[in-house]
Amino acid sequence: MSADADVRLLDSNGGLIASSANGGANPEAVDRVLGTGTYFVYVYPFGGANTDYRLTLETSAAQQGLDVWPLLR
Repeated sequence: MSADADVRLLDSNGGLIASSANGGANPEAVDRVLGTGTYFVYVYPFGGANTDYRLTLETSAAQQGLDVWPLLR
């Protein structure tokens, strides 16, 4: 990130599952075991900052023979 932004992991109803709010341009990370479903990742600037960022999603579900595409929509 080039400036401060925070991350929220939300369930399909918009309920908060987890968040990360590190200060400055430090990387944000959320690490959770999730069941089958639809999830949303919300990246938002802190204090009106304008930032570029790169979002990376990882899963081990593919190794277990599960369909990960619904998780990445």
